[in-house]
Amino acid sequence: MTTILWVDPGGTMTPGSQKGGHTGLAWISPGRDDFRWAEGNLLEMGARLIAIASACGPGLSLGYEQFTIFPDTHKKSAEAHWAIEMTGVTRLMALWGARLLPPAQPADRLVATPAILKALGWYPAGHKDAIAASQHLCAYMLKHRLLTGAQRATVASAAGSGSGE
Repeated sequence: MTTILWVDPGGTMTPGSQKGGHTGLAWISPGRDDFRWAEGNLLEMGARLIAIASACGPGLSLGYEQFTIFPDTHKKSAEAHWAIEMTGVTRLMALWGARLLPPAQPADRLVATPAILKALGWYPAGHKDAIAASQHLCAYMLKHRLLTGAQRATVASAAGSGSGE
């Protein structure tokens, strides 16, 4: 069984730190209704990725949001470097046999609105980085036509409701 997992490497805080954000994960096996998500710090999500990659092996397709460094990135967050580290951890999963997908730009996820995620049952309320990972997962599955017929109908209904939230 194939599993598709997306990583949103937020400003991942170190264990014990009260600053920074989290990394979000979202994954599903296409054709099944087994959506799951997680959100946590670098070590927690690194361990979760290793567990998933070990269980799935070459059946895991792994995507992540590209982190681009701009001249003023350091002004926006002193914790931004953790996102780069999580990207490295994500890419390391290829050693467990995971197939790396092309990285996504932050705006790529915006086609998967909160209304669509809620309708699918893929909205981890209150977990912004897991929501971003869910959006990337949904956007990828929409683009590559990997949603089931029922999921496509749900997306069409949610998108047609006019509630972009």
